[in-house]
Amino acid sequence: MNYIRKYVAEAEKRNIKYRLLLCETDIPDPKFDCPDFKKIFLGYDYAYAVSDNYSAVYNEIPFVFTQFKLNQYGLFQTREEIEEYIVAREKFKLTHPPLMLEEGDFVVFKLHEVFL
Repeated sequence: MNYIRKYVAEAEKRNIKYRLLLCETDIPDPKFDCPDFKKIFLGYDYAYAVSDNYSAVYNEIPFVFTQFKLNQYGLFQTREEIEEYIVAREKFKLTHPPLMLEEGDFVVFKLHEVFL
């Protein structure tokens, strides 16, 4: 938290725009206990937990899974909706040639914008 507060203070001092996002997953560690920040729920994503955080939602919904509707942030609004997408994605992989979709260790992200 100290680093985040220093980053925000420096960005504000230099008049640099910034956004703080809280990305929660079902992965048990590392765990970040978010103090009483004001936060706005943005939605759910399905992405790599490591590396470049490739988003399957961002890259697949507009082109492959057009039956799914995303919220104003380009994310799923509910956990149920993203679970339906994951099921559809797995079915698609079984009925289409390999490598039609990105492969990897995907996890569900619950995203919030955070305000200090």
